[in-house]
Amino acid sequence: MAVASEASSPICFEGPESFDFIRSIHSGRKSKVWVAKIEEDVEGLAGALCVVKMIEATELQSREQVQHVWGERRAAYMVGQVMDTRARASNLKLQTPDLRERCCALLGTYKTNSQVCLVLTAMKGDPIHHHFQHAERGHFADYRAKCYEYYIHYVASTLRLLHREGYVYRDLKASNVLLVEGRPVLIDFGMCKKIAEAGGRTYSVCGTYHAMAPEVRALSGLDHDIRVATTDGYGYAVDFWALGILLVELLTGKPPFGYRNGDIGDLFDLSRGSPSTIHWASGVQPSQELRQLVESLLQPEPSERLADWEVVLGHPYFNDINDNTPPPEWDHDLGADLWDTDVSDESFMSSSVDAFCDF
Repeated sequence: MAVASEASSPICFEGPESFDFIRSIHSGRKSKVWVAKIEEDVEGLAGALCVVKMIEATELQSREQVQHVWGERRAAYMVGQVMDTRARASNLKLQTPDLRERCCALLGTYKTNSQVCLVLTAMKGDPIHHHFQHAERGHFADYRAKCYEYYIHYVASTLRLLHREGYVYRDLKASNVLLVEGRPVLIDFGMCKKIAEAGGRTYSVCGTYHAMAPEVRALSGLDHDIRVATTDGYGYAVDFWALGILLVELLTGKPPFGYRNGDIGDLFDLSRGSPSTIHWASGVQPSQELRQLVESLLQPEPSERLADWEVVLGHPYFNDINDNTPPPEWDHDLGADLWDTDVSDESFMSSSVDAFCDF
C-alpha cells in the first residue's frame, strides 16, 4: 500500500504493482520511461495517468551519478511544492503562473531490487524537436514562425522561477521541452542542481554537448581552444547560453554550432572573437533585435553574457509578450498516441540498491 506523503516528502508507492503500465516511451541502457495509470487510491490519485521513470541502479557507477538521481528527485519534487503542497492532478490544468504548469513535477517514488523509480505528472504533449521535423516537411513552417517568440519567452520565464529557487537546470535542449496545450513544459531534471547554498557555483561536467556552455566544456579539458576561465566553476549563466542555443535551433531547425563534437569549429572561432561570428542558416533573416539578443546570450565569457532574466524577458525581441500572454492557438496533438495503448512492463531485475535506502 502506498504511503501518503508528509508535506516535505513525495508519496512512497509500494512498487510496480501500484501501476498499470500502458506504454513504453523511452528505453535506454540507464533508464526506461513508461506511461502508466495509478492503481492505488492514495491522495485521490487512483486512476490518474502518470509517467514512471525507471533508473537502473546497477548503471550508476559513481557517487556523482547517484547524486544526479537524488538531485533530480529533489528538483522535480520542488516543482510541485513551490506554490501548493497538495496540488496534485492527473490532468494538467494550466491556470496559475507557477512551476507546476511549466515543469514535469514529482508525485512519488518507489524501488525494486534493481531500479529506483520516479513517478511524475503526466504531460500529454510532444517534444518540440518533433515539430522541427514536421516543419521541415512543410506542415508547421508558418505556425512555427508565429510561435517561437512565445516559446522562448515562456521557457525563459520558467528558468527564472527555477533560478529563484536556487536551481540551475543545466540541460536545456529541444528534446527536454514538451509542447503541452501549446505551452512549453520542461521535463527531465536529471542534471538540475541546487547551487544556492554553494555560493551559486558548481564544478560538474554535465549536460548535452551541443548546448553546453563554453565554461562547462572548458572544465572537461577536452576543448583546449575554448579560452574561458576554468578555475571558478560555473553558475546560472550556463542556462542563459543554452537558451540562446535553443532560440537559434527554433528559428533554423538546428543549433548554431552543430550537434556532434566534431562540428564545433564555429564555437572555437567564437571563443576567440565575438558572437557576431555566428552563422545563420540560409533563408533566415534575423532582425536587429533578434541578432542582438542571441549575441548577448552567446557571449563565451560568462561575465560578459546576458544573465539577467528581467532584461531577457523585457528584451525588444519579445515585443508585447509577457507572463500573462496566452499561448498561440494550438490544434495539433502529436503526442496523443502515447496515452491509449495497452502494454505491460515485463522486466524488473534483481540486485541490491544501497545508495537509495531512503529513496
